[in-house]
Amino acid sequence: MSEETKLAYIQERLREAKRHQRYGTFLTILGLIFIILYLFLLFRRWYLGNLNILVLLLGLGVFAWGLFENVRNDLKHRVLLDQLGKKTFATTCPKCGKDIPNVNFAFCPFCGVELERK
Repeated sequence: MSEETKLAYIQERLREAKRHQRYGTFLTILGLIFIILYLFLLFRRWYLGNLNILVLLLGLGVFAWGLFENVRNDLKHRVLLDQLGKKTFATTCPKCGKDIPNVNFAFCPFCGVELERK
């Protein structure tokens, strides 16, 4: 596999890890919404039978799943950045302001915004 192909493969995996991390964030927020709904039902003293417990369990499950996805894909993202093996930084991202490794990136590996080629 050529260096350009390896770089493209790692970049695609970085995009995928970021996409899955956003999915995990969505699930975490959705789980929190279900937990808040449970607390709302609890403090309003609306007893809906087993539905109250179901909302709580659903909220906790979705929250835990989203948190797991976030952590797993954050670790994967860090490993992929380490695989690039570049310790020097050339420029900063115009959107998030983080240093970008001195590699021919078409996007920011941290926030995913497309970069202009110079």
